[in-house]
Amino acid sequence: MNDNIISMNDYTKFPPEAQEIIRRQNAVIIKQNMTIAELMARIADLESRLNMNSSNSSKPPSSDGLAKPTAKSLRKKSGKKPGGQKGHKGHGLKIEREPDEVVMVEPVSCSECGAALFDEPTFHADTRYVYDVQIEIKLTKYDIRE
Repeated sequence: MNDNIISMNDYTKFPPEAQEIIRRQNAVIIKQNMTIAELMARIADLESRLNMNSSNSSKPPSSDGLAKPTAKSLRKKSGKKPGGQKGHKGHGLKIEREPDEVVMVEPVSCSECGAALFDEPTFHADTRYVYDVQIEIKLTKYDIRE
């Protein structure tokens, strides 16, 4: 029984006018409790609708809005930093043919003091390969004679 409602045993201790007020108040309390129960059920239903998305209902993914689900990776953390690890020999780009042109890049002056290096001996410091993609457009005119 509800704690707010006065039982029939306690009822008779009051004068008849008070008993009538208590009866009406008890009826109001019972009606309010029923309304509260209905509203709580409605709130629970609406909250369950709010929590629905395409993964737990038959709604299409486009109805999920802009919120993206968090990615759940199955990979475990290795503890290593991203990128190449120390001691790993790189493989680089394999050049599988002879270059079409070889350009010798000779220094003209010293990069530190600025002295001319025309007659000074030089050594091989580095090799670089450059792939140039050339698109050739050929226009052909056909003169048709009869």
